[in-house]
Amino acid sequence: MTKLKKGIVQVYTGNGKGKTTAAVGLIVRAVGQGLSCCLVQFLKRKSSFSGELKSLETLGVKIIRFDNQECPLIFPGKGPEYQDKFLKSIKESLVYSRELLEESGFDLVVLDEILNVVNNNYANDDDILELVKVKHESTELILTGRNASEKIINAADLVTKMDLKKHPYYEGLSARKGIEF
Repeated sequence: MTKLKKGIVQVYTGNGKGKTTAAVGLIVRAVGQGLSCCLVQFLKRKSSFSGELKSLETLGVKIIRFDNQECPLIFPGKGPEYQDKFLKSIKESLVYSRELLEESGFDLVVLDEILNVVNNNYANDDDILELVKVKHESTELILTGRNASEKIINAADLVTKMDLKKHPYYEGLSARKGIEF
């Protein structure tokens, strides 16, 4: 049973760094207040390691990462059979997310990079809006990713846009352990 009386829908979007980091920070705050949390990650390698996942696991956060080994964004240039497997995986991920939100015993659910699923035409706005509609009224739902559509922004209660002004990546600095992953 969730501990929140009313959960809202938050969107973290934009081209700037920090969408997932903000969501993870909110999870840390929620766990510190005794709330139960679940992080569902889309479009990220299941096998890749990140420091935040290790930390969240030690806090007892449920983490779900779908196997995106066929993801055209991660592994470009693979044939159509990989695309079909990937699209099937995305559909299964959306069904899983719907079931999780409908019967949620979680106070906070983060659907990380789900907006990028829409941006890359692997799902559409209506798929995401359906998740918003079925979420348990006391579950806080966080959606992250670039280019949130007006439909999704209008359905949200809180929207934060991260704007990219400057990034050392464009000057040749690679992702750093403990900072970017």
